[in-house]
Order: sequence, then structure tokens, then C-alpha cells
Amino acid sequence: MTCAPCDERGQRVQTCPPLLVTSSGQTPALEPPEVMKRFLLTLAVLLLLSWAIPGSTEKCWNLRGSCREKCIKNEKSYVFCMSGKLCCVKPKFQPKSLQT
Repeated sequence: MTCAPCDERGQRVQTCPPLLVTSSGQTPALEPPEVMKRFLLTLAVLLLLSWAIPGSTEKCWNLRGSCREKCIKNEKSYVFCMSGKLCCVKPKFQPKSLQT
């Protein structure tokens, strides 16, 4: 599209929008809308959190135990999870009759 300020009768036909030029002589890059910025920030935070939180979310023992390959200190395993991992139960949720 070319800008012709005047036609043969001297009337203005079309005007061109002014270009934005910075002091360095370059046109500035357009920034994404605020919604897109927030979406990208949320996506980045969720991605980082998925790397930072280890372990599985598989629960056992009436949702009081955690399925793991190996139980941590003070935890006991009484049953296996559906995935074949140990159902690790913290001392406060262990059955009284089985504690030794």
C-alpha cells in the first residue's frame, strides 16, 4: 500500500499512520497484552513447581499413607500400593496393635 497524499485534483486521498521511531532509529517491538503476560508467568511458575515437588501423589492407608519405593525415617510399611510400591505410614497413623 502506498501513501498518496493528494490526487490529481489536489484532494487528500489517504493518510499514512505515523511510524513510531525511537531515539536509536528503530521501531519498538510490540508488547503482548497484559493477559498474555500473566498467562506466561503462571505457566512458568507451574512448570518450576512441577520440577521442585518430588514424589508421587498416590495415597494409601485411608489417605494417611504415601506410596514410595522406600519409607523414610520412622515410617512403617504394612501393605503395598496398587503400583507395587510400599505404603509408608507415619507413626501417628500406625495401628496401635502393630506398633512395637
